[in-house]
Amino acid sequence: RLVPPPSDRPLPAVARPQGPIELSTAQATPVVSAGGSDERAQPVTDTPTFPILGSPDTTSEQFGELRYLGQAQGVLLLFESEQDLVIIDQHAAHERITYERLHAQLRRGRVAAQRLLVPHTVELGPVDADRIETLKDRLDKFGLEISRSGSDRVTIHAVPAEIADTSPDRLLADMVLACEQGRVDSPGETQEHLLAAMACHGSLRAGKTVKPAEAQALIEQMDQIDFAGHCPHGRPVLARLPWRDILRRVGRE
Repeated sequence: RLVPPPSDRPLPAVARPQGPIELSTAQATPVVSAGGSDERAQPVTDTPTFPILGSPDTTSEQFGELRYLGQAQGVLLLFESEQDLVIIDQHAAHERITYERLHAQLRRGRVAAQRLLVPHTVELGPVDADRIETLKDRLDKFGLEISRSGSDRVTIHAVPAEIADTSPDRLLADMVLACEQGRVDSPGETQEHLLAAMACHGSLRAGKTVKPAEAQALIEQMDQIDFAGHCPHGRPVLARLPWRDILRRVGRE
């Protein structure tokens, strides 16, 4: 079964040859505000408080002007400007870029789709197949084209072009979940759930090695979008640490 009927029951994984799918929990990620923190430790007197969150001053600095230093912890991209060390979460940043691109496509009418070379069939129970069939037109608008191919299965013919490398059946599961999480009387909320779920699928994962050229391309893309400082699920994309504060910590004031 792909998804349960609307109720309090959890969403089971889609059956696939490689084993059960662990469904994305991105929708449940708590929102963290740029000024918020749950740290309880108090800063030592005269010691700068880290981290400092924010984005470059767009009147004087662009992301593409930052100099790439390297990758840390398999998820953080390190850049520098004259004033700051800039730490960027590669998944959150790419997720924001993907979200904005998908949103722009939707404003033009629908999300661009890319047809699969070989249609992908998902085995389901009849009840799930019936429910997913009722969402066919909505999913189509978001670039996921499906058809009923039997009493207990559906076939995926195309996926959103922006995230074409994702697993088709896992994407279907998360998009159906997003549709059912939105309120019937709030199409805007449902749209946000769908776009956020889709953006998560198409973004760089923690642990992926990022080459310098890829890191540079990522921040240049950040200059081309309506950058809000957070990923679609509310996590800050970056932290800025002033060099003057770092130098104080190592006794080089």
